[in-house]
Amino acid sequence: MATIHIRDIQALLASSGKEDARPDPKQGFFLEIRFDDPDRKKPVVVDDQFKNRVINADSAYGNVIIQFDDQGLLRSIDVS
Repeated sequence: MATIHIRDIQALLASSGKEDARPDPKQGFFLEIRFDDPDRKKPVVVDDQFKNRVINADSAYGNVIIQFDDQGLLRSIDVS
C-alpha cells in the first residue's frame, strides 16, 4: 500500500504554485483532494448509504469535509 502524508501533498502543491495549500499562521490553508474524474466512466454500483452525503470532522490539521456524489462514491476531501 502506498502512503503519503498531508505535508507531502502540501509541499507538492506549493512547489507547483498553489501556495494556499501550505499552512499560513494568518490565513490558514485550503486543500481539496478530488476523486471524481470526468473522463472516467462511473461504476454501476450505487451505495445508497452515502448518496449525496457530507461528513464533517475535526482533525489535527483543521476541519475536514468528506463529500460523496449522487451514486454514493467518494467525491472529495477538503481540509482547511
